[in-house]
Amino acid sequence: MSIAAFYRNWVPFVTRYGYYSGGDFISVITQPYFIKGNIQPFKQGTMFTLDQFATSYKNYRTLYLRNAPDFPDLPPEATQVETFAYIEGNTQVGSAAGWYTVIASKDYTQAGRAPKHYQYDCLFVPTTPGETPIPPPVPMPDLVDAFEAVIRELHELTPIVIEELT
Repeated sequence: MSIAAFYRNWVPFVTRYGYYSGGDFISVITQPYFIKGNIQPFKQGTMFTLDQFATSYKNYRTLYLRNAPDFPDLPPEATQVETFAYIEGNTQVGSAAGWYTVIASKDYTQAGRAPKHYQYDCLFVPTTPGETPIPPPVPMPDLVDAFEAVIRELHELTPIVIEELT
C-alpha cells in the first residue's frame, strides 16, 4: 500500500480553547479543521498505565496523520483545553460514530527510515446532559475530492476532444 493510499480518510478536528476577558473565563470551540489520516482500532498491546492491564479498549481509536492539526483561529492569549476528532462508526465492530477526545499524541516525525507521521489515541466521549453537543461537521473535503476527480477526468478527455475537432 502506498503512503498516499494509507492517508485516505478525512478526519475533522476541533479544539476547545479558553481565555480570560475582564476576569471571566471564556470557552470557545473552533471550526472543524480537516486532515487526511488513517483510522485504526486501538491495539490491545498498548496500555496507558499498568492499572489498565486486561482492559477492553472498544471505545478507543488510533489516528495516524501526516501533519498535525493546525488551528489558525486561535488567539495568541488562548489556552488550548482539549481536542476532539470526529470519527465515523463501524457497526460491525461495535464502534460509535461521534466526537472522540484526543487523550494522547505521539510525534514520529523524527524517525530514521519509517514514514514521518503523528499518532493520536482517541477515546469516544458521549455528550453528557447539560453539555452543548458539537454537531457533526459538513463533509466539505469529500466534495473537494469529487470535484478534483471530475477535473482530472476532464483534463484526460480534453486532448481527445480537441484532436477530433481539428
